[in-house]
Amino acid sequence: MLNTDDEVILIVLYKNRKLYCKQKSCYVNLMDIYNLHRKGHILSIEEYATRKDITKDILVKAIMACGINYETKIKFLSKLGG
Repeated sequence: MLNTDDEVILIVLYKNRKLYCKQKSCYVNLMDIYNLHRKGHILSIEEYATRKDITKDILVKAIMACGINYETKIKFLSKLGG
């Protein structure tokens, strides 16, 4: 299930380890990222200084921290691929 408006949500990880959503102009946490991913939004997460794509790393952290149960975690991790 993908978001109907294929807009990519850009989130930036700053040096102080805070995640900032450019579209919403606010800080987000792992639960916010988990919920956005669960609702089918397309996320792009990058480090501020290097512009390195860290989407997969942050999604794994969000799923492991906020996933409801083991089956849910396995389902989302399998969607991320290897």
